[in-house]
Amino acid sequence: MAHLMFYERPIALNRERHQGLRLEVRPDHFRFAARTNAVPIASTEFVDVARDYPIVFVGLDGGPFNVAALVGLRDGENLMVDAAGVWEPGTYVPAFARRYPFVLARTDDSERLTVCIDEVYPGLGGERGDPLFEADGRESAYLQRVLTFLQAFHAESQLTTEFASRLKQLGLLVPSRLVGRWLGMAALR
Repeated sequence: MAHLMFYERPIALNRERHQGLRLEVRPDHFRFAARTNAVPIASTEFVDVARDYPIVFVGLDGGPFNVAALVGLRDGENLMVDAAGVWEPGTYVPAFARRYPFVLARTDDSERLTVCIDEVYPGLGGERGDPLFEADGRESAYLQRVLTFLQAFHAESQLTTEFASRLKQLGLLVPSRLVGRWLGMAALR
């Protein structure tokens, strides 16, 4: 599995192996995002994101462009996550961060996407939180909501990548530096 931002050990969910697994969202839930200065966003989030963060287009010449919410000015700095792992109250949390510890990812050489979970998330266990599977092995109502969210976010992200790449192709994005350091970002002309 390719490296995924925020995920230490993503593994594919398996109804037999993870039958008794529960997820409890912990008070320090956003600790995983404390060391990033930009969080990818989908175009459907632009209005909500723009209320709280600058929106930047991120990419390298010749590669795909994406869009991100700028949450810090220095490498490894997220001004929205405090030392206790809490996102700044009253500010928008991008879907990319809200999906954690779940993610749709390709495993091995497959083109199919699989629901994965970061097995090191401290809120995973067998005693507390929302069950991921029912006793008969079916996805729980909680996991079904997560799946719907992941699928929608994935589709929106694909469209956003196409949108950003099209802006680049039309010459509407120009390279830019932020705080004297090249971040591969671009600004609209």
